[in-house]
Amino acid sequence: MLSTRRTTFAAIAAPLALVSLLLVGCTASPPTGIHAVAGDGSAVVSFATDTAAGVAFDYEVRSIPGDHTGFATGSTSSLAVRVDGLDNGTEYRFVVRSRGRDGYWSEWSAPTGPVTPKGRPAAPTISRVAGFVDLESGCTARVTFTPGSDNGAPITGYEVSVSGGSAPVRGTSSPIEVPGLTPHTPYAFTVRAINAAGAGPASAVFTGSCS
Repeated sequence: MLSTRRTTFAAIAAPLALVSLLLVGCTASPPTGIHAVAGDGSAVVSFATDTAAGVAFDYEVRSIPGDHTGFATGSTSSLAVRVDGLDNGTEYRFVVRSRGRDGYWSEWSAPTGPVTPKGRPAAPTISRVAGFVDLESGCTARVTFTPGSDNGAPITGYEVSVSGGSAPVRGTSSPIEVPGLTPHTPYAFTVRAINAAGAGPASAVFTGSCS
């Protein structure tokens, strides 16, 4: 009788052990090696996956703050997820979690270091072009403008272009003087701003003369 009970117990225990093993193998762990790189209104978050155990196949990335999310499914040893809808000039951190074959999500990972999305600055608006004549340099135009949005990164300079003129003239604030022009001659002026993300679009054309 005792032998029969032991046999019955063994017959029940063996499948239970197998099921337990399979469940452990299906449980996902939080991804590791998480790194974020900011873009224009977005960030790309890369991380190492749990493919060594073959358990995780779905991944969710979430921003802090804002709860902006990105998703990926994959079986490679590393993945990268783009998160859109971020505000330029706002500092973000990101966390990642994974979901295994058992359908359960892991805990969230530790957050990444802070990154700040940024974009090229908006176009300035030219409000006035006036000039003065110098005996040595000819006529110099003084271009006055209002800056646009810096789009998340401080503006480091401006660039004024003149139709028919020489190379663009750079400056750090309004107004910017453009020398070497012909008096009483109309020119088309544009200005654009520059920040760490690059040069922004040119302003609307402002036609004025150096006189």
